[in-house]
Amino acid sequence: AVGAIQSLAASPEHADLIREAGAIPGLVALLIAGTGLTTDWSSGALRNLLASDKTPEAIVEAGGVVPLVALLTGDRPDALVNALVILRNVAHDVKFRPAIVEAGGIEPLLGMLGSSERHDLMMHAATALRELATEHEGARRVVETGGVFPLVSLMGSGDREQELTVAAAVWHLV
Repeated sequence: AVGAIQSLAASPEHADLIREAGAIPGLVALLIAGTGLTTDWSSGALRNLLASDKTPEAIVEAGGVVPLVALLTGDRPDALVNALVILRNVAHDVKFRPAIVEAGGIEPLLGMLGSSERHDLMMHAATALRELATEHEGARRVVETGGVFPLVSLMGSGDREQELTVAAAVWHLV
């Protein structure tokens, strides 16, 4: 059933209907209690539901930030990517940034900057960090956890988009 929700949620016209039907709290519960494919599918469904601009708020209200942050250090590659994209989108809204910082999201996001061989994962993490660094507490945590060096080290990557994203994150730290 979760796989079916994930597939249906991929269609923007279904995303609002699924969210309005109250699926998000159940999907968040599966992030916590699920295992293996259930975690992949529930995180995938939540990611697909981002087609609705009301989804980030519903995820935060359902308590989804803590389990999403936990997936960043888990052993499920698909769930990790889904969680990263969801958190990046949640961080885009200023009112939800504190939830990610309070859930301990800074450290695993910083960890993805240097350890990932996938450019897309580094970009999602850098984008989320850029957003989180715009808030005082987020910037403080980035600095306190040693995040300046990993960010600055990406500035010479030769990838203009990555360099601009990282430069914006560093700019917010000063």
